[in-house]
Amino acid sequence: MAFIDRYCDSCWSLYNLRKVEEETNRYICETCLEHEVTEYNMQPILKRVLVYLAASGFDDIQMDSITIHIISKDEMLKKYGSAAGLHCGYSTICNEKGRADFHQDIYILEHYNEIRFAGTLAHELIHAWQLEQNITDFNKYNEDDTYRKKCEGFANIGAYVVYKQIYKETKSNIAKRYIDQMKAEPDEAYGVAFRQIWERCKKVGRYQIIKE
Repeated sequence: MAFIDRYCDSCWSLYNLRKVEEETNRYICETCLEHEVTEYNMQPILKRVLVYLAASGFDDIQMDSITIHIISKDEMLKKYGSAAGLHCGYSTICNEKGRADFHQDIYILEHYNEIRFAGTLAHELIHAWQLEQNITDFNKYNEDDTYRKKCEGFANIGAYVVYKQIYKETKSNIAKRYIDQMKAEPDEAYGVAFRQIWERCKKVGRYQIIKE
């Protein structure tokens, strides 16, 4: 076991941390390791996230077409390429041409605490909802950076409402930290576009946002 003063990649707290993946410089504190989500214990969190999203209007996510995987940073790097360091979740689809042939695989980094996992999962589930409803054009997402930013900003609504609800119920400092970070995030997709879409959504609703 190696120890070093670094920020935890799960809760973003500065502790004397346990190094869990030296080859990618990813550090997780022991508290998060004690509460990490795995494929064996994630079902209660998935159910909770679906309840929160349904309460926000996303009540028609079709879980029968979605498989969730929890993977290492190295596995994420292989799937996502050189940009993997920017992402905690990733989605792939087998066929974007209509609901009947649609299947989505969601990949989330291992060693996340329950709250971080819930927010990441919510973000990816909103991507799934966009695809299931034929709102997102997969090819356009890959070819048009402005379009990609809008898709990611919209998906971050999922993470935000989940963190907000968890904070409302628990007053968790970790949930509050994630909320504050989303409000200040400088990234053009996950921060700027998200905040623009969120403010617009509060005024006109998500269906008008989709039309726009």
